[in-house]
Amino acid sequence: RHPRQNHRQDPYGPSLRPNRAAGGWFSRLPLPVPAGFTITTEACTEYYENNCTLNPELMPEVWAAMKKTEETMKMNYGDPENALLVSCRSGARKSMPGMMDTILNLGLNDNIIANWISDPQKMRFVYDSYRRLLQMFGNVVYEIEHKKFEEILSKKMKINNSFVPYFKSVPKVLDGLIANDDSATIEAQ
Repeated sequence: RHPRQNHRQDPYGPSLRPNRAAGGWFSRLPLPVPAGFTITTEACTEYYENNCTLNPELMPEVWAAMKKTEETMKMNYGDPENALLVSCRSGARKSMPGMMDTILNLGLNDNIIANWISDPQKMRFVYDSYRRLLQMFGNVVYEIEHKKFEEILSKKMKINNSFVPYFKSVPKVLDGLIANDDSATIEAQ
């Protein structure tokens, strides 16, 4: 009812999907478009009409759509060996350039990072991917300005002259910024 798979199926009406959710349309072309799904604007409208309460049917539908995405991609969400990472993008019925929010690398966690950094060549990429996830999450969900992250993390980078402690400090920095606790962000420095 709410999530719409984009696995090469027929398009659905514009009132049921965000304007920029072209994944369904692109996936029908002979292009390498990853599998995914869209939670409709109808679900969002329903959420606000119900005092910011999710329809109890929504999350089982989302997890069923995620399972189909896992099967199509031959990867598993949260699996340290073969992790499926997803991106979330906000949408609207009408185009609103510059107003869409995105969170990349959802599903990345400490277990996946520990597995991936076993290859030293990937270490910087892995930690930077985690930083991006946490920074975007902090910005979109908690409205923490990107600039605040950058100020704290650039100080950390200058102090240690190495990217590893810089990236490892990101979760503590996010926690401190969320709690609006200067001592936690300073400790992370």
